[in-house]
Amino acid sequence: MSITNITFVLAVYNKLDLTKNCYKRIRDIYPDAPLIISSGGSSDGTKEWLKEISEIDDDLTIFHDDDRLTFSDTYNVGIKLVDTEKLVLIHNDMIIGEGFLESIDRLLKPDMLLSYTTIE
Repeated sequence: MSITNITFVLAVYNKLDLTKNCYKRIRDIYPDAPLIISSGGSSDGTKEWLKEISEIDDDLTIFHDDDRLTFSDTYNVGIKLVDTEKLVLIHNDMIIGEGFLESIDRLLKPDMLLSYTTIE
């Protein structure tokens, strides 16, 4: 089942290895899901990597600001780029499980805020 009505929004600051692993996992499970990666001031090669992968991934939208943005501002910029009816905020240290978007899509109702927890 292809879920394309929910956008992943990933806000990052450095930690390029985590971002690459998170991206790979998302694409392994959801190759066509809309994904936005917003970087607020990353200086570890994230900017260059984002540019590189955005040229080959048509379902990826990127944002990078050279200035350090707050965590909230980095997410807010990403959220403004969403053009689906639903979105899910994720962190680059998360490992998305099979059925993640399907569960959200099944449970989420109009005008509802749905939260999930992670196991640390």
